[in-house]
Amino acid sequence: MGYLKIIDYTEKHYRKGAPPERGGKFVQLTDGTRDCLVLSPMDLHPFHANIAEAFLLSEGVSGTYNTKRDNYFTEGSGWQVKGGGLWSLSEPEGTIRFGGASLAYGAFVSRGLARRIEGSGAFKGLKVIVER
Repeated sequence: MGYLKIIDYTEKHYRKGAPPERGGKFVQLTDGTRDCLVLSPMDLHPFHANIAEAFLLSEGVSGTYNTKRDNYFTEGSGWQVKGGGLWSLSEPEGTIRFGGASLAYGAFVSRGLARRIEGSGAFKGLKVIVER
């Protein structure tokens, strides 16, 4: 596991600036060469599958939902959702937390995640907390 690319749909949702306390859901995806962590407020993407769909479409990869529409997947693209969970960010506390699990995709890969997020520089000045 090398570089972690972080995509955060927060600014897309809060066009006039994000609140100091916010949160939502996230998914981890990989295509075998790139690892991505995609965060989204729940108001924008209420389900983990919606986040996976938005990200994959932005990569030019189409897919389909299962019958229950709680799992979005692609065939032959090389992309795989590794898991998901919940995130919360508190500017007053100076923290961003990751925990929980996705009902559709299962638990996220927590091992080394805090170090990888810190190494990405995406949340400078915040303490990264990964809870299991």
